[in-house]
Amino acid sequence: MVNSIKDTLKDLLKFLKAPTEKQDLVQSKPHKAKRLFFLLLIDIPLMSLLTILVGAFSKWGWVNVENHKMAMLLELLPIWMVLALSIIIIPFIEEIIFRLFLKFKRNYLLQVIIFILNGKGNNIKNGIINFWNKKYSWIFYSPAILFAFIHITNYDLTSASIYLLPILVLPQFILALFIGYLRVRYNFMLGYLMHVLHNAFFITIALVTITPSIPKLNTENNEYSLKIEEVAMVKDVSINYTEDSIQFVGVDMKNTIATLTNKDEYLVDGSSTLLNKKITLSYKKKLDINLNKDSIILYHLGKTYNFRLEPKYKLQKVYSLYVSDTLLLSKHYSRNYNEDSSITSTTTTVSSKSITLEYITLEQIARDLSSSYGVRFECQYPFAQKLNVKVPNGNLTELKSTLNKKYGINFKEVNKKVEYLYIVE
Repeated sequence: MVNSIKDTLKDLLKFLKAPTEKQDLVQSKPHKAKRLFFLLLIDIPLMSLLTILVGAFSKWGWVNVENHKMAMLLELLPIWMVLALSIIIIPFIEEIIFRLFLKFKRNYLLQVIIFILNGKGNNIKNGIINFWNKKYSWIFYSPAILFAFIHITNYDLTSASIYLLPILVLPQFILALFIGYLRVRYNFMLGYLMHVLHNAFFITIALVTITPSIPKLNTENNEYSLKIEEVAMVKDVSINYTEDSIQFVGVDMKNTIATLTNKDEYLVDGSSTLLNKKITLSYKKKLDINLNKDSIILYHLGKTYNFRLEPKYKLQKVYSLYVSDTLLLSKHYSRNYNEDSSITSTTTTVSSKSITLEYITLEQIARDLSSSYGVRFECQYPFAQKLNVKVPNGNLTELKSTLNKKYGINFKEVNKKVEYLYIVE
């Protein structure tokens, strides 16, 4: 086996030293299977070492690795679909884009050009073929480099880590060389199979090592108890408030801080790595005394994750909502409000085209519009009546027209200093 690995490595290095579109003289199925197997025996240990190295960079704070991409996919899709996408479908698409054209006869763009120019004589065709053979090393290595660098999105880069780019994308570059070698020396499907088996191995490892939750804080005293865990994935995200307790399940840090500070989410800014962390927390008051739950939780979050909140003001365009036609708006008062004033449940449904809000105040409408449109809406005057409204999403002109003509609500544009919360680590 050792000799077979050496033979495979020797042939690989010889090819990579001067790539040419020349197939291996032996094209039998057993030979191709052995080449694939021994190349995997080289690939897996080498990639594992490089993964450990990148993990060390992350541990030292030189780069932030987005470890939970697989977890985020698992939140949105069933596991079979995640595996099908990451192991079978996406590798096939990548092989079509980055490696199919490495054989001259399968470079359909060149074939079309040659076909179009065929009537102008063989000189053009021969010129293209000569260029192909002369520049084949460039043709082979260019897509491998591009393939490597598109995977830089796996990392949340800092200004310092820009110098680490060649090392960070080295695993993908080496994989591209291995697959390209199999594609040229043998065939497209063997290279694709290499890609599939590589992904299957490392994605299985990733799935096994995804930690459901990491305990971050578990504190208890005479007044309250607080438990905080960092989670990779949850089935249902929820926020529950009662007089004596608070429970967040799978809520990202940005939304958590916005909720605890009573801010619109877009007014919270800072490190995306920190703000994208998902946490589960449980707070419970023990004594019948007045405690500021939000401040207590924020204090412990800041201490646990080593950050502080710093308010900053910025002059910003604000859209001020006001009622211009009370009679028209009265047609959209919530029936629940008229029938049972004890009902407190609001419903918000957001799609790409519309926003539906039920049993909601004008102030809450302004807050939801701010989140959906990414601009600041405010309620100019208090209006306690509960409303049911449905407005367009994404088009400010249509929004203004709908609010005015259908609901008797208008808004005007003003410039105002708005307080942002910056997360300083």
